[in-house]
Amino acid sequence: MFMLKSDLAPAYRLTPTDVKLFDLPPLKPGLRSKQTATVTYQADSLIISSAESPETQPTPASHKNRDLSDTIDSKSISQTRQIPRHQDLYQTFLEKFNTSSSSYTQNSQILTDLIKGLVRGVGLQRVALNILPPNSDTLKVIKATGFEDDHPMPYSSHPLAPNSLFYRLSQKSACLMITSENRQRVSATLPDTFNRSVSQQSYLLMSLVATNKSVIIIYADREDQPNGVEPIHHQQFKALCHAAGRCLDQLYLSRAGVKK
Repeated sequence: MFMLKSDLAPAYRLTPTDVKLFDLPPLKPGLRSKQTATVTYQADSLIISSAESPETQPTPASHKNRDLSDTIDSKSISQTRQIPRHQDLYQTFLEKFNTSSSSYTQNSQILTDLIKGLVRGVGLQRVALNILPPNSDTLKVIKATGFEDDHPMPYSSHPLAPNSLFYRLSQKSACLMITSENRQRVSATLPDTFNRSVSQQSYLLMSLVATNKSVIIIYADREDQPNGVEPIHHQQFKALCHAAGRCLDQLYLSRAGVKK
């Protein structure tokens, strides 16, 4: 497992059950730099797709042993207006999820690498991981990065109302891109606690339904970027989340003594 410095921090006071389930010890939330850039939103069409078979790009062999520490420091990312995509880092994290899943021994390691890959590889600005433990009706943010220190998203929790979008996402893995064209319709299916925290530009949502019936819903945006979320960000977001979801499933199965 590559060990990286990180400003990622859990953003919700978890119960002992949550901590045990996701291997996420409570940490103090790190400081976030202020984001003041104004973004001109570019409308895009509705994109809702299954998360079961994302397209992934071939991984060059030269990336196999790349040190993941060769990345942009997360603090400099949050202070930079122009956040680039780093295709080589995206491929490195993707390959690790796809071919080196046995190197992970804890769920938290997979989730931490997922956030690093989304920010440093895909070029997303703000990422929040929400969990829905089995038999729970409350979605909780457990990890977040890129948000201002007074932003409500990292400290939020959301009800799982029947027939809501969160409920639908908890039943089957799916990936959505929310844009100006579908925002009103999507917002009507989400709780106010969530709607008031999301980007005013386009943003991404994807759910991972794990083998043990726990659910992770990933939120991501490019809040202060001139072009916001573009199709390439959506494609790579989906592929990386899907690969991380497979790693989580394999870890759950190995703990249960099930052969892959």
